[in-house]
Amino acid sequence: MQRTSEARRSAITQLEAIYARQKLIAEETGNPKLIADLDTFRTKIDSLKASSDVLGDKIQATFGDGLGTFFD
Repeated sequence: MQRTSEARRSAITQLEAIYARQKLIAEETGNPKLIADLDTFRTKIDSLKASSDVLGDKIQATFGDGLGTFFD
């Protein structure tokens, strides 16, 4: 799981760089198709970000609630 999380974080970094370059092109050309595609791409990057911390989410789900009640 940790390798998966690391690979996704690396991919996000690369995708963010691609997004920035595509945004410049879309803005310079004013092409409505490029702008619409850019919005879709942003949504997909955000979705990947939300699922990128597989290990962290798993640990939180497994131990987060248990530790909170342990100290009560």
